[in-house]
Amino acid sequence: MTENVETAVVPHQRLGDHLMMQVPLEVIRSRVDELQKFQEGLLKEGTDYGTVPGVDTPFLHKPGAEKLCLAYGLRPEFEVDDKSDWTLIPPRIDFNVKCVLIGQSDGEVRGQGVGNCNSWEVKYRYRHGRAICPVCEQEAIIKGKEEFGGGWVCWKKEGGCGTKFRPDHPDIQGGGKVLNQDVAEQKNTILKQAKKRAYVDAALTTTAASGIFTQDPEAVGGTSPDNKLKSPVKKKSKPKEVAPEPEVPTLETRIEAALSAFKALGVERETIESYFGRPPDEWDDGHLEVMTEKHYEIKNSNITARDAFSDEIVLGQT
Repeated sequence: MTENVETAVVPHQRLGDHLMMQVPLEVIRSRVDELQKFQEGLLKEGTDYGTVPGVDTPFLHKPGAEKLCLAYGLRPEFEVDDKSDWTLIPPRIDFNVKCVLIGQSDGEVRGQGVGNCNSWEVKYRYRHGRAICPVCEQEAIIKGKEEFGGGWVCWKKEGGCGTKFRPDHPDIQGGGKVLNQDVAEQKNTILKQAKKRAYVDAALTTTAASGIFTQDPEAVGGTSPDNKLKSPVKKKSKPKEVAPEPEVPTLETRIEAALSAFKALGVERETIESYFGRPPDEWDDGHLEVMTEKHYEIKNSNITARDAFSDEIVLGQT
């Protein structure tokens, strides 16, 4: 025999059309003061949180989020959603992470946060690359030493050919920011970054600390004028003295520096003058390039100065 049970539907109680505040103002005020004291007494600037010029609200680091969770008896649990696309060139590594904060005393869910990180972010998608050598086509171009005329050198230690080029050589191409083709090596780093962002977001949301901290410097454009929460007092720094522009050494100065470098290797001025067939006051940048090459040969190829200056040369002669 089935017994009929009547169910009564009780309408939701409203106060007009507005939600009712569930926490007394004194409790909220006490909570804000508690967080402020926690920041000032236990968190260390530069380790637990940081600041950037132009942003009033400091941003919370992972160590600071861990201390917040420890203080409130919370432990994190992570859910990872891998959205990576390995069919693209280069691949797009993409992780969505949800961090759930659990009360250590009762095992109840207290709050959660989300975070994403992917390899198309600028700091992962690009890397700094060297210019391409027009002779050997290797990415091994470096800045030459000023005492030997500056310019560019295709560095042999990086697989280059050792060719030297003028500072304004038109065939030195590339360099700077280049597309990173090895993003797979950053998969673990990207996952950890997504987890950190989710953890910090969860800590801020669950502990209601967003009035004191933000998650990262890009997420906030400043604080409102009526924000009464104190930010760290920033020390006024003295204006930095601008260093004067270094003087570009003259050709004569660079020649004398090169001759001194050769003398340290046991090569006298007369040997080089005889090799060029003219005195130093008639040398130009082309002679300096040759001297740079000879200096490199003597230091790195185990040849004597006599052998280095034994071949014939017609540089600059008519």
